[in-house]
Amino acid sequence: MVSLMVRHTPCKRAAPSRGFATSLAMIFVYYVLLSAGQALAEQDIVPAVIGLWLPNVVFALLGVYLFGMAARERSLTHLDRLQEWLAATRDRILGRFGLAASS
Repeated sequence: MVSLMVRHTPCKRAAPSRGFATSLAMIFVYYVLLSAGQALAEQDIVPAVIGLWLPNVVFALLGVYLFGMAARERSLTHLDRLQEWLAATRDRILGRFGLAASS
């Protein structure tokens, strides 16, 4: 669903391979999230339910957000706030583990 939403967002210059590349990137991100959640669950850092449902929840939230953007006929150029929020969240998580964010 998310891949279709990204593929059909209006843009002036769209190459046919953009949808394919986006789909591959999303599959990769899903796999990384699933692997990370599984590893965290196996080490008893998080409960197994949370670790294994993490990619589903992330992609469901992304799908709802993109669906709302498409319903309001907005393009993906308005994702600056989301990008800032993700960076701040990454910094908070790394701060908890005593690591510095590399950006």
